Amino acid sequence: MNEKMETRVKQTFDHRTDELVPPPVDVAALVRRGRRRRSWRSAGAAAVAVAVVGGTAYAAGTVAGDADPDPGRPTKEGLPVVTGGAAGPQPVDGPTAVFHTKSSVSIDGRTYPAGNFPWDTGPHVGQLGVAYPAKRTGVPHLMKRDGSQVALAPDRPKVGDRYSGWVAADAASPLVAWGEVGPTGVDVVAYDTAKGSEIARKRVNCQNATSSSSFGCAVPYVASDGVVFVHTNRPGTIAWRPADGTWQRLGDGSVSQAHGKVVDTFSGPDQLDLSVLGDGWSRLRLTGPFWEEQEKQGDAEALLSFDGSWVTDPEGKRVEDWHNPEATVTYDPPGSEVAAQYDTDGSMLYVTMSGDKYRAWDCTATARCEPLTEPTDEEIRLISWDL
Repeated sequence: MNEKMETRVKQTFDHRTDELVPPPVDVAALVRRGRRRRSWRSAGAAAVAVAVVGGTAYAAGTVAGDADPDPGRPTKEGLPVVTGGAAGPQPVDGPTAVFHTKSSVSIDGRTYPAGNFPWDTGPHVGQLGVAYPAKRTGVPHLMKRDGSQVALAPDRPKVGDRYSGWVAADAASPLVAWGEVGPTGVDVVAYDTAKGSEIARKRVNCQNATSSSSFGCAVPYVASDGVVFVHTNRPGTIAWRPADGTWQRLGDGSVSQAHGKVVDTFSGPDQLDLSVLGDGWSRLRLTGPFWEEQEKQGDAEALLSFDGSWVTDPEGKRVEDWHNPEATVTYDPPGSEVAAQYDTDGSMLYVTMSGDKYRAWDCTATARCEPLTEPTDEEIRLISWDL
């Protein structure tokens, strides 16, 4: 698994590369690191302690309402606390209020049967709907905003033996991407959900691709603004722009999120060269006393908003303009917070528990948190960045 192999990346505009990649990328390790951003709260954890791989940004800390994050500022339950004139993220064009249970998926205020929507693998919010690998088969699908579920690929991949079980979605365009895994390599596939057709595919050759990992030796982990960020085990990230065939190594950091041409990494942010992506791209920078304290606690990670301008703290309740750390919004949804995630309309989505009941909430920077569901016994999950 750790045997070193000579690696060479040939940058071409055709459909194959001479790259020899070390053994398959350990996506599971990246997911484990990602879980630092979504660990269970102690309250209610016993009732919902499951092996979660469901794309939800879980919060860790005290029960909502137990502590005022800004002492001296009186708050009322559910009302946001605004500092520095913060207005919150700008909306982007995409499905809103997306969450799901084992039996249903809610999108744009309507609820639909879950069908083949996965529970233990990762859906991602795209511009035209939610992209996901179908449960059991891993076939790439799209749940459109009208609730219809459309297969993006045949039951059997064009190349290889199976799908990698991972579908990346670009929230700023109709682009989605997945991997098709075979014994000698992976085809990374880009697909246009608006046109309903494949854009391009890129071959990554490697030895024993199917023996060590279901993901193969490369996985398109994140898609943003027309770029697919492909993880390999070199380690590092390769940026692929399907529209023009550009395939360039960025460095040794592993991209974890990207929105609005802002890139965040699991590690090694200073080891990525984003200049090859063109103008307007930048790395997320977390600065100021708050994040210095988070670093002391070993958890300075944050969720990135869809417009790329705002981050949450690890609990998901404190939302900050990362360009201006003085501008913050602190939310306090009723109940014990279980999950948090940005919505495409600029608000925050939360899942809370009261007793043994779940409830979903929508919270804006200028109004009280409003319930999206009635209390329910069914576990509710949000759609997040890392799964």
